Amino acid sequence: MARVDATLLSAFYFSFAYVMVSTMVPDHFVLSMMMLLITLYISGMCMKKHKRLKGWQTILLFLFTAGISLNNGLKTFMAALFVNGKHFFRPKYLVFAILVPAALIWIFARYEYRTFVWPKEMARKEARMKKDKELRQKIYTQYADTASTQDSAQIAQGVKVVIAKKVQEKFKRDHQQPWNAHKGKPITQGEFMGWTDISTSRCETAVENLFGESIQLHRQHLLQDTLIGRPVIVKYDLVISYVVEAIIVLLFVMGIIAGYRSKFLWLTLSFFLFDMILHMGLGFGINEVYIMAAHWIYAIPIAIGFLVLRINKSFLKALRILLIVLTLYLWIYNGWLLTQYML
Repeated sequence: MARVDATLLSAFYFSFAYVMVSTMVPDHFVLSMMMLLITLYISGMCMKKHKRLKGWQTILLFLFTAGISLNNGLKTFMAALFVNGKHFFRPKYLVFAILVPAALIWIFARYEYRTFVWPKEMARKEARMKKDKELRQKIYTQYADTASTQDSAQIAQGVKVVIAKKVQEKFKRDHQQPWNAHKGKPITQGEFMGWTDISTSRCETAVENLFGESIQLHRQHLLQDTLIGRPVIVKYDLVISYVVEAIIVLLFVMGIIAGYRSKFLWLTLSFFLFDMILHMGLGFGINEVYIMAAHWIYAIPIAIGFLVLRINKSFLKALRILLIVLTLYLWIYNGWLLTQYML
């Protein structure tokens, strides 16, 4: 690819809303993005030079990607499979480069949970139990002082009715709160499956959040948290926002068609599809899927890169102009909103 096109696509990529936000916020998303792009770069160079991804390279890439975000570590193994092909399944490589590092980091992750997270959860649970016990005793005392009977069984029954009423009132209040109301229905309860979501609309999410907020910020509820007040689905108030989104998605699809024979493109798309299964399929984090954009949105400019390479020369200038216009628009639009937010 010509340097001018590579530079243009890089500027286009960094004009995306949640690429901008991720590079400005001290969180793990930008670190994940960096390591995933490094993984793709190293894998691509191996493909280009017809070399295999060595065991020590796989281990290092896995430790960094999984060390930042556990699920992204799987993408390193996907890259190794694409690069090494059938050699991926050689016993020595499979055991020492794949299974052993995966087992070790999983054991360490469970150790971290048991050492740092679980004690705090138990402490919060005990504090709630203690508070509930004190509240029950307070209700019992107040009820006993005002009751017309001294019979302990009748008093206990009356207290039970009062507590049930308070529990029901709290249940109604909690379900009206954003942190509960915006949480979808999980597939089933459990340590991991409790984070899934089968009730949030996939179509609206794809339009307004996945290819919407990830690329163009919404002016309404700007950078608000769905657990505090922002609705899960926010509509754009400008038609041009939907036009821009449609053009970018169309270019993405055309890029996939243009580069469908490229092994590297399919490696990139496998990263993208993995996140789509997690977020849009199972519903992990679907209520604010855009904050995870740095994990997958690089697939868009990479795919468009294949369109730039394969397009007829007579249309290349028009495509470059279109990309320049989109890039300038997104830099100005997202940049202005972020500036207004910070001010």
